[in-house]
Amino acid sequence: TKLFAPILAFTCDEIWQSMPHRAEEDARNVILNEMNKPFAEYDLGDMVSWGTMTLLRDGVNAALESARNEKKIGKSLEAHITIVTREEKPPVDLSDLKEHFGEQWWADFFIVSGVDFVTDPALYDQAAETPLNGVRVIVSEARGEKCERCWKHDTGVGSDSAHPALCPRCAAVVRALPIEE
Repeated sequence: TKLFAPILAFTCDEIWQSMPHRAEEDARNVILNEMNKPFAEYDLGDMVSWGTMTLLRDGVNAALESARNEKKIGKSLEAHITIVTREEKPPVDLSDLKEHFGEQWWADFFIVSGVDFVTDPALYDQAAETPLNGVRVIVSEARGEKCERCWKHDTGVGSDSAHPALCPRCAAVVRALPIEE
C-alpha cells in the first residue's frame, strides 16, 4: 500500500484504514508513514547479471526483428538463437549465466524455440551485434516440428506415441495431469 500511495492516494488510504498495522506505523493515513527499506537479499552481483541479460535480450530482440523483416521467420518461436563470442573469455563473461540457467531457461527468456552458445571467430564476424561488447547473435529457423501445446519447435515432437503432436516436455506434463472422465 505504501508503494502505490503516491499514485493511487485515495484507494491506498481506504486500504490503509481497513488493514492491521505494526506498532511503529501511523494508522491514521498511509502518507504519514515512511517507505519500506529495500530488501537486503538483492546484491550488486544479481543486479549486474540481470542488467547483462537484459542487454543481451535487447540485442536478440533486434536480431529477431531484423529476421522478421527479411521474412526468415514469422513469430519468435519459429526462431533458434545462437549466441556467438569470438574468444572463450569475451569482455562480457556469460559463462556463469549460461551454466546457471540452462538452455531451456534461455529459450524461455528470449521467447524462442532454442538457444546455443558458441565460441567461433568465423561465425562471430557474420553475426548481428548486440549492446554487449564481444557478444553477437545469429537468428536461424527453429529445428523440428511445432508442438501444439507450447508452440515451440522441437525435434522431439512426435516421439511420444500417446501424444504425437507434443514435444517431450509437454507430453510429460500432459501425462502427469489427472485424468477426468
